[in-house]
Amino acid sequence: MLIQTFMLAFSTAIGQLIVALMFIWTARSEGPEMFGPVVAAISAGSTLAGFVDFGSNSLWVRELATQRMSLASVGHRLASKLAVGALVAVGWSAIFAMVAPATQLWIAGPIAVSVILSQSFAVPLRAAGRSDLVAIGMLVDRLVAISAFSVLLAVQIEPTLALWLSMTVGPVTASAVSRWVLSGSQKPTLKFSPQLNPWKGSRHFGLSSAAVSAQTLDISIMDFIAGPAAAGLYGAVNRWTQPMSLLAGAFTTASTPIVAQAATWKDAWPKVKRSAWLVLGAVFMCVAVAYLADPLVIILVGPEYADAGKVLQFLALGTIGAVLNQPLASFLQSLGRDRIVSTIVTSGVAVQLALVAFLSLQLGAFGASLAFCALQTMILILLILAIVTKKRMPRLPSGRHFRQ
Repeated sequence: MLIQTFMLAFSTAIGQLIVALMFIWTARSEGPEMFGPVVAAISAGSTLAGFVDFGSNSLWVRELATQRMSLASVGHRLASKLAVGALVAVGWSAIFAMVAPATQLWIAGPIAVSVILSQSFAVPLRAAGRSDLVAIGMLVDRLVAISAFSVLLAVQIEPTLALWLSMTVGPVTASAVSRWVLSGSQKPTLKFSPQLNPWKGSRHFGLSSAAVSAQTLDISIMDFIAGPAAAGLYGAVNRWTQPMSLLAGAFTTASTPIVAQAATWKDAWPKVKRSAWLVLGAVFMCVAVAYLADPLVIILVGPEYADAGKVLQFLALGTIGAVLNQPLASFLQSLGRDRIVSTIVTSGVAVQLALVAFLSLQLGAFGASLAFCALQTMILILLILAIVTKKRMPRLPSGRHFRQ
């Protein structure tokens, strides 16, 4: 597990570095006014994908890992979800292209489809504990994206257009790779059934997933309330903390199937603790970024974004909470406590977005970073309390309730 987790962490870090470079290049080329609406639309696409998924991927990973769901059932559910997702994305793009083309929000449609494909086709690999293959898919995603971005810039495509096109092509390619590496016995057959509900049993997973996805609406809310300049300042630096979050995500992805197979947290911890250093390393990286925020902003995106230094500082401090929240929430879900996780995360994100709307009106981009920092810390405290107050978390009973 340690080697696979390291591979996933490495590919994640490289991938997020690539994305950060693409965003930095675009921000420097276009300025806050032009960059803000596009990055807001990309964030809206990620949110839309999260709502369409509604926790189904996480549920399928747990049920496949514990053999409570058949591979055939996953294939049927996946086909239905992809069909619904495509319809939703097309409808979204058509509406915003006609009603509000200047907002660039129509871009969210193709971004959402690419994210849904990439994440859904990785489910069998995650359930089988093949984090190494998940890592390869993620690396392919980002390498294809940066290659497409470079080619589009070379043929004089404007940077904002090149950015969202490349971030669509990358995940689609990764989804094809994820499906290709599966053997015949591990590859779910896609069979659409209009009577099948692909989200059956995923209510609490879905509430948590949708809430986490909704966090990316902070840029869209800021764009609407505080203006594109504030959204551009925030969007220029908000992804700089993602490598830390995704280091914790690598640990979580590799560990979740193991935790799901354990009877209690006490049984699971000895099997996952060797890789827990990734989370500690991510925390130290957050502290370093917070300390160096001001010079980093000036060096990377220029003096035009100098006000983003304080924004990055509080985003980095808030990411400490986010880094710890990922594995805590996932492990609680894997051990059957998805209801309490959904309650904590959903209510926390709702409060955060309300604070973003209020504070960004008063303080601009800095207000949004302050809201993020405060709520991630509060969610962390509540998740720790959920573990402490329930030391023994019994494994879910086996059964056929998810089989077709």
